[in-house]
Amino acid sequence: MKCIARIALLLCGVFGIFIIIFACGSDCLDSVHFHSGYPDFGTPPRRAQLINLGERDDRPVHKEYFINAGDRPSELHENYVDPWSHQPDRLQQLLKRARTAERTGDWREALRLYQSVKAQFGNRGEICDRLDLLPRIVAKRPQSAELKALTLFCNALDMWNVRARPALYHIYQSPQAGVVREHALYQYACLQTPSDKTIQYLRKLLRVFPNTPKREAALIMMARAALHMPINLQSPPPTREEMAIAENAISRLLKGFPKSRFRGAAIGLRARINLLSGRPHDAILGYFSIDDLNSVEEVLRGLNATVRERYVPRLIAAYLSRMARTTEFSTYEWSVLMAYRHFHELTDQETSAFKLMLFRNPELVANYFYFRLYHSHPTKSEIRGLAGLGQQLAAAGVATKMHPKVAAQLAETYYQDHKYEEAIRWADQALSAKPIDRAYFPKGASLHKLGRFPEAIAAFKTLLAKIPKGSCRRGAREELALLYEQSGNPGAAVDQYFALGYKLDVAFLLDARMTMHQVEGYLRQTTDPYKRTIVQYTLGIRYLRDENWSLAERYLRSVPKKEYAKFSAGRKRWESKPSPEPLSAVRDLRRLHHAIGRARGSNAKAAAMYAYASYYYKHGLLLLYNPRLWQDDRMIGIDFWWNPSAAQKSDVAALRNHMYSHDVYSRCRQICLDIIRKYPKSPTAPAALYRAACSSRYIWYFNNWWREEARRNGSASEPGNLLRKLVKDYPTDPLARQAGKYAIVFDDEMAGIWHDDPTGWPVQ
Repeated sequence: MKCIARIALLLCGVFGIFIIIFACGSDCLDSVHFHSGYPDFGTPPRRAQLINLGERDDRPVHKEYFINAGDRPSELHENYVDPWSHQPDRLQQLLKRARTAERTGDWREALRLYQSVKAQFGNRGEICDRLDLLPRIVAKRPQSAELKALTLFCNALDMWNVRARPALYHIYQSPQAGVVREHALYQYACLQTPSDKTIQYLRKLLRVFPNTPKREAALIMMARAALHMPINLQSPPPTREEMAIAENAISRLLKGFPKSRFRGAAIGLRARINLLSGRPHDAILGYFSIDDLNSVEEVLRGLNATVRERYVPRLIAAYLSRMARTTEFSTYEWSVLMAYRHFHELTDQETSAFKLMLFRNPELVANYFYFRLYHSHPTKSEIRGLAGLGQQLAAAGVATKMHPKVAAQLAETYYQDHKYEEAIRWADQALSAKPIDRAYFPKGASLHKLGRFPEAIAAFKTLLAKIPKGSCRRGAREELALLYEQSGNPGAAVDQYFALGYKLDVAFLLDARMTMHQVEGYLRQTTDPYKRTIVQYTLGIRYLRDENWSLAERYLRSVPKKEYAKFSAGRKRWESKPSPEPLSAVRDLRRLHHAIGRARGSNAKAAAMYAYASYYYKHGLLLLYNPRLWQDDRMIGIDFWWNPSAAQKSDVAALRNHMYSHDVYSRCRQICLDIIRKYPKSPTAPAALYRAACSSRYIWYFNNWWREEARRNGSASEPGNLLRKLVKDYPTDPLARQAGKYAIVFDDEMAGIWHDDPTGWPVQ
């Protein structure tokens, strides 16, 4: 009874784990045959999944494709960059080493390290002055007083608060401080409050040091101070005189430094002057010119609806342009969200204006089509409408002037509208100009849908060869794998799944889908030691299931001992009945199987078959399992993640054959039923009948696939029927009484009425 209780608790625990997995993390995206999203693999992966827009995960997400790990409200499928989060400790290490070089007076080394910070992380505020000043110091032989002033200046920069002002002013007033003086005066001015004092000292800087390298920064800082930037609740509005000071500083900056790094900031400040001066139109145009769309939104909120209508189409276009070019995920997400919001609030007049912009701006067309296909939840009729718009653009001659990306987007549109010949035509037009992954993809996918497998394979292979860093490479490999499978080359499909890291697909093909001849052919052509070891072990397990003992032993022994031990380690954990390692199972099963052939007489044959069946029954669920391939995900994958949209009839048949040959209770059941059929009068027949019933019941209970199989073939009542047959045909056998009792229990279970006392489950 204790054994029965342990098994019952184990089964309850297994189901509990499944329920938790299914409820808390049921999605599987890194697979083709076991994909919970059921995507159309013929559509290239979108650049991002935006959960805020209700978009469902339907393509794989890998660590190189997203930033901001954690619960991730949105998930990325494009290789975005995030220099600040890449190697987060690297920045602090470089700054610490640079500070150490400063303290020891090694200014050349300090300059080299700050230049390295700029190259890797951008021109951060705390290093700007150092990068301006240190080259001037190391280029000459400075006096000791100047070096002392430089040390004091660096200390003040690190402090950078009101306590640093006395030191900065002292450096400025010391003639011996040399070139450090002007930098100290600039920082001293920046630390002044109120803003008129900042302006006063910046003017002094420009007057005393007219050729200072801080001139550019001083002019933009003067404009910011005059306009009371940054704005807060306590900031009073600037006076006319202050706005005049700001305008003068901006004009001098843009004239003296036409390629200034502060050019965008200067134009933005000028737009603010226009807004404060009652010229919102000029302000909006200024903000548009520097892509400051947040400020455009702020200005539009203060205008009436009639005026806003003039700018909303342009605002959507700006967000779409930003979406297409950004390399930062947060910017991408915000651009899409704002475009989505405005797009769904367009008036008829604004819609007409936006459509007119499409006919005038081919670049906008590509961004718009991408946005509509992947971020606006288009219906089938809306996709047809997009295809119709593409025809209008072509008829108007816009398509001939389009960037190739536009033709590629039209190809995607026609693919999603199931017009595959049109998709191929537009893809070819795009590819005639330049190789584009999003043109190769709809071309290959359309050829796939048309059954032109060799041409489709060629398109995807060209994509991988010509665009080594494209964002569609993973999707191309997914399609290639399916194409290879459907064209009769499963070994090439396995290589694609290995390249993708899709372990469940590798497992399914090697362990279930491919014939033994195909797996052996794959082994012969594979030179990679890692793959060869996996395939050798897999062949050993599969020949073990096929009862080909010599080949099973041969392939298992070809696996290096250390790898063999590692691959087989999981058989003695996870469940209450440990399974032996495969070579031991080969030895034991071969002996029992050969005993059947050597047995003489029906009773001896039946007893030998029963002993053989009992080995499967008593030696654990992992007896015929390949842990190296499935890695504990086989049952969960089959139960919850099987992707019927990617499965051919042959895949379904292969999975069914795999389940029957893999599960130990299935094999025990079949052997016991063979005993009943061949030797019904043998003394072993009642025990075989009872064990067949228990095996059938375990199969039904074990997972969802077997329950569905029982419903498909109408065998849900088989456990109870077998026990009743035992009672009827062998009424005097000691097992008959127990069989009669548990026939009712089994019937109740099949009907969904669970037995309250799990310790009463029969285990023979």
